[in-house]
Amino acid sequence: MVFQEIFPQALTLMTDVFGNYVIRKHGMPTQRRELAGKLLGHVC
Repeated sequence: MVFQEIFPQALTLMTDVFGNYVIRKHGMPTQRRELAGKLLGHVC
């Protein structure tokens, strides 16, 4: 349930000090793969 709420804002959360913690601590392996896919094209 948490994942569905944070996924649309994942890129913003990943760069926030506290949001980064939330991203790292929540989600099943399949959800983490979805997050990784969202990073494609945004990492240099």
